Amino acid sequence: MPRDEELRSVLILGAGANLPTEGRVFISVNDDDKMNVVSIARDYSELGFQILGTEGTCRFLRQSGIAAGQVYKVGMGRPNVGDAISNGEVQLVINTPLGARAREDEYAIGQSAIRHQVPVITTLSGARAMVRAIRRMQTGDFKVQSLSLQELFD
Repeated sequence: MPRDEELRSVLILGAGANLPTEGRVFISVNDDDKMNVVSIARDYSELGFQILGTEGTCRFLRQSGIAAGQVYKVGMGRPNVGDAISNGEVQLVINTPLGARAREDEYAIGQSAIRHQVPVITTLSGARAMVRAIRRMQTGDFKVQSLSLQELFD
């Protein structure tokens, strides 16, 4: 039986989302998540992805030895993360907002991502699960399975 995190990845694929196997990952996390996002960003980098982040996340990742490009938050200048998504420069979004201002950014990022069919992950556990899913996609080590309860328990 798959773990919850793995099931999330399967459901995302089953919903028709195309998981990228290359490109850029935009990462913007709240201060509480910064320490835990370092290993995740490193994993995406090792998979060949470029990392893009807002000022605070980008600075923290760079101080942790991870190469990261910087982009403005929505409403803080241009080009911003919404522009990067619209221009096809971002293939995956990891965003863990906290607070009212961050929620406004989350809505703008989400709208742009939906419009341009870019997957959005809002938890670090989901971001870890995506690493595993993308790694398997890159190596061809995955299979498609029905999520029908009857088929799962037969």
